[in-house]
Amino acid sequence: MAAPTATEVKAIKPTTLTDAQIDARVVSAGVLTGDLNAKCGTSFTTGELEEIQLWIAAHLVAITTPDAKRENMLQNDLDVTHHRGKLGIGILSTEYGQTANMLAHGCLADFMNQKPQILFVGSATITA
Repeated sequence: MAAPTATEVKAIKPTTLTDAQIDARVVSAGVLTGDLNAKCGTSFTTGELEEIQLWIAAHLVAITTPDAKRENMLQNDLDVTHHRGKLGIGILSTEYGQTANMLAHGCLADFMNQKPQILFVGSATITA
């Protein structure tokens, strides 16, 4: 599977990050898509997985760019800067993550929202 390039990510999400910084996010996106078929019980093609990885990488750029928490707007002739508060909704917190989730038929949001489980041998399962 060919990983998306920094140029491809920047075509979707313009950013001031360096190509090396974007490449790091592409690697992280690859971790998420690496076993997506097993996690989702699907059979995405290589091309589909590459596209999902591209949009996850754009999502990771969006949430980690220094200006990601601020949004400027003109309001009543005043330049207003406010923080975009979309914490706690994971992959759905950006339009890029929403697109990745749509391409994955909703699976990304489903498995990312699962609560972790701790399993003890000889004991009951404890859900955090």
